[in-house]
Amino acid sequence: MFSAVCLSLLVLRVNEVQAQEPLSADSFFEVLSQLHFPIENVSFQWESTIQYIGGENVEPKVLAEVNKSLSGSYLYRNDGSMRVEVYTQPAQGPMRRRSVSVEGSVRRELAGVPDRGVKHAEIGQASSVAELNYPAWPHRILYLAYFNTLPSNIRSTFRHEGWEVVDGHRCLKASLNPNPGVPPDNLLLEKLWIDLERGGHVLRLEHHHQGHLRLRLSDVELRELPMPSGDLVWLPIHGRVESFGWQVTSGKKPSLKWFRAPQVREEIHFMAASAKLNQGVTAEAIKVQFEQGMPVHGTHQPSQTDDLQLPVPVHEAQNLLDQSLLAADAQLGEFRAISRARSRWSWGTILPATFAVMGLVVLAWLAYLQKRARE
Repeated sequence: MFSAVCLSLLVLRVNEVQAQEPLSADSFFEVLSQLHFPIENVSFQWESTIQYIGGENVEPKVLAEVNKSLSGSYLYRNDGSMRVEVYTQPAQGPMRRRSVSVEGSVRRELAGVPDRGVKHAEIGQASSVAELNYPAWPHRILYLAYFNTLPSNIRSTFRHEGWEVVDGHRCLKASLNPNPGVPPDNLLLEKLWIDLERGGHVLRLEHHHQGHLRLRLSDVELRELPMPSGDLVWLPIHGRVESFGWQVTSGKKPSLKWFRAPQVREEIHFMAASAKLNQGVTAEAIKVQFEQGMPVHGTHQPSQTDDLQLPVPVHEAQNLLDQSLLAADAQLGEFRAISRARSRWSWGTILPATFAVMGLVVLAWLAYLQKRARE
């Protein structure tokens, strides 16, 4: 339990760090580790949207692929393992689903279209820092896993650049080089503004590549959420990511062009009511499972322990969804960009029991929207 005494000591340590000028890399990562220490594991449901907001003349079929809504579930453990369930609904076309887990150096993934079966199964090497940092996914605004798995060669590039106020909160401004050793003319610089007084979360982030602002995180909203001990911890529940690059065609050859104004906007929202902190996210719940005999691509192969139970019968799944409608309705105010379609996922698989409840709520919400549309 993270006691009041520990909290008081941590506050004192944060105050000491704020008095240091400049702050060393060791001191920064030490206090950040202490700020994140109370969060042993976390799970929540999330939703997001991606929208093209630039002024280029873009073909409708391109816009139909770029503009989309996403929703799903997220699991994280402070041993660095994580899992993301993603339902993606493009502006046109069928919904797609991905289940991705990372445990140590192993990444496992299932991908396909609901009602059409698995299209892709893969086990491969996890790429550490960049893992699961896809457009409009949770890691765009939640940096627990990022800092927890940051290699020492990147940590050593930390530079303290002072203190600045972001959205009314005093933040430590720092920079990191995610690709140390690259030539200066290809430098990728990451600038971060971190709120050490509210959990050590990133309130603003900028990616600069070859002098261009490539990506910006802003409008991050933090909220205090309860742990079973009764203590409160800060977590981000909303953030906006804007990208400044866009593929343009000059003649017949497409090229990446950088703009002063953002071209693509991502809005990411975590359902605060669904968040569960330190409530026993197990390693089994993290791991994406494969059916025995399923063709799997990649450098690793599933073991005998990857066998699954049979899928839940359709009529039982329907009963569970119907029972979950009331709970989904209670979260109506927090859902803003959820997909319009209903998905009965027909892979020959079943989520682990501790994870299935979260998935059912997402599916129940999809069922609820379809039911509302028929009324």
